[in-house]
Amino acid sequence: MRLVPSKLPLFVFEALGSLACGFYGNYVFFLFRDRHGFGDVGNLGVAALMGLVIALASWQGGRLAQRQGCIRTIYAGLFGMILALGIGAVFSTLPVQLAVLVLWAASQFMVWPALEALVTEGASGGGRAHLVGVYSVVWAACSALSYFLGGGLFERLGSGSIFWLPPGLHLLQVAVLWGFARDHGEPPAVLPVQARREGETHS
Repeated sequence: MRLVPSKLPLFVFEALGSLACGFYGNYVFFLFRDRHGFGDVGNLGVAALMGLVIALASWQGGRLAQRQGCIRTIYAGLFGMILALGIGAVFSTLPVQLAVLVLWAASQFMVWPALEALVTEGASGGGRAHLVGVYSVVWAACSALSYFLGGGLFERLGSGSIFWLPPGLHLLQVAVLWGFARDHGEPPAVLPVQARREGETHS
């Protein structure tokens, strides 16, 4: 089964986001180590905090996309990440950096549930499974690329690069999403599973 051409911009968007989020998400732990003296236990606590925020934000992000629309929710998440990293670039104190981490993680997981809904919108059965598979491969490949190239970039560009390189990629994402939205518009709101089933029952 071929990839639907109209979905290609979404996978480009996803690739850029995976690279950007992988760079900050992987190497912020080195920032806490080098600037704030965190050891393994301290960084484990940071990882646990990030995981908690991600769990809550992904749940709420999906609900927000249902209410406000996927594209609006994605824009909000992108600008939230850009804002968070911009604050992190200016204020280096530990409380601010922890707040930046929380805002960044929450904003990131406003993006991904809405993007997954856009990617699979209009597909069913084997087509949906194919798109989900492509989505997973793109994410994993670009996340791995970010991990393996990120160390060299972190050393060459300095630890501060985690605050300006990802926002640059996020701005490219904004451009890609704008082009997609111009051509395709906002899809119909994704109905909850139960509502869809009831609709199918009564149709």
